Amino acid sequence: MRLRDLSMLALAALLAGCAGGGARPGASDERARLAMQNVAMGQQYLEQGMHEIALQRLQEALRHDPRSADAHSLLGVLYERIGRAALAEEHYGRSVRLAPERGAILNNYGAWLCRNGRPAEAGEWFVRALDDPFYRTPVAALANAGNCALLAGRLDQAEEFFRRVLEIDPGHLDSLHQLTVLSYARGDLLRARAFSQRRLAGGPPDPGALELAARIEDGLGDNAAANRYRARLRAEFPDYRPTSPDSPRTP
Repeated sequence: MRLRDLSMLALAALLAGCAGGGARPGASDERARLAMQNVAMGQQYLEQGMHEIALQRLQEALRHDPRSADAHSLLGVLYERIGRAALAEEHYGRSVRLAPERGAILNNYGAWLCRNGRPAEAGEWFVRALDDPFYRTPVAALANAGNCALLAGRLDQAEEFFRRVLEIDPGHLDSLHQLTVLSYARGDLLRARAFSQRRLAGGPPDPGALELAARIEDGLGDNAAANRYRARLRAEFPDYRPTSPDSPRTP
């Protein structure tokens, strides 16, 4: 999984957590309503890539409720997207200080740390996110934690996180692929084949998944199966150039 993909997972999880929210408990009813309204609009504009208007809405949300963790976290996403790293870090940091037990907020901060070269530190925030019993999308934090553990070189821990993803969502394609890669890298080809088959049965293939499936079959001595995968690869992705899948893909 690429860093950009990790960003999309984190944003999707945050937006799910923000739906219908944005103001903290204790804000006056009218100010709370206005803050929630502006967070919702800022969220929509951010999803559409309309960053300038999203910024205006989120700043307006903070004018009504300066302690809105959702507004701060979304501002972190926005500033990261437009290359304002210092402001992104400031708002991500404020969001977790304001909502230290909110799973979506903690997951988003962990994903930011991972994307910015701090994977070991990020793991703590994913684990904390999973402690929130009201967190709507624990799969997002588990998948992020797995990919971040790969980036940190903690392969056993990464495998544990991906397996936990599959306990909740047995068809999670990225986790199936990453477990395929981990098994292949360890030389456990039968297990790699099982994960690969589940991955390819679960949704449209990408070229890397087909290439890896062919290499697994090469290792198992099934030349006919390997040739079938390579035929699919040529037919479905004629411009693809093979790469080496001998080590796990990282975010």
